[in-house]
Amino acid sequence: MLIGIAGPSCCGKSSVCRLLADRHDVVCLSLDLFFRPCPVAFYKGYANWEIPGSLMMDEFVSVLTDLSAGRISHVPHAGWTGICDTVIRPAPFMIAEGFLLFTDSRVIRLCDLTIYLDIPEDEICRRRQIRNDKEDPAYCTEVVIPHFRLFRDEQVAAADSVIDGNRPPDQILTELERVFDATLPGWRGEEEKQK
Repeated sequence: MLIGIAGPSCCGKSSVCRLLADRHDVVCLSLDLFFRPCPVAFYKGYANWEIPGSLMMDEFVSVLTDLSAGRISHVPHAGWTGICDTVIRPAPFMIAEGFLLFTDSRVIRLCDLTIYLDIPEDEICRRRQIRNDKEDPAYCTEVVIPHFRLFRDEQVAAADSVIDGNRPPDQILTELERVFDATLPGWRGEEEKQK
């Protein structure tokens, strides 16, 4: 099973994926690993990393296709490298997460379930500043937020479920597990049967 979790920057996608991986037999794949080494566009004087073109989407879709077919694939060891040099193995339950995940129809078609984590615009900027206090705050207001607005509606429309991400990660995790239980019978796999 492949679950897609989209949502704006700093909404908690990576955090809840880590929690899911800690609790269950889950493989998580972050779209952030697929940032191109160099920006492809500039916006208001900033390198624009907030558009689909800033990501190696063809390579990402290829990896998801391989994993969904049960094949081993390769991902970058870090974003902005452009080199798929790290082995990733398929698992019965996999999560792909990313801030522009549902802007690509191929990703949506590959997913068995699509979820969007939503947070308010001011919270996006607040969390980004906490995550990286060296980032120019104007980048968030001048680049991140306008592009969040540009892509939000189409991603929400592609989601089977929209979850409020403006809560602690453990509460989001509990709601995610409820959604999985309701829509994906058997997602918990063998490790849950043994409990």
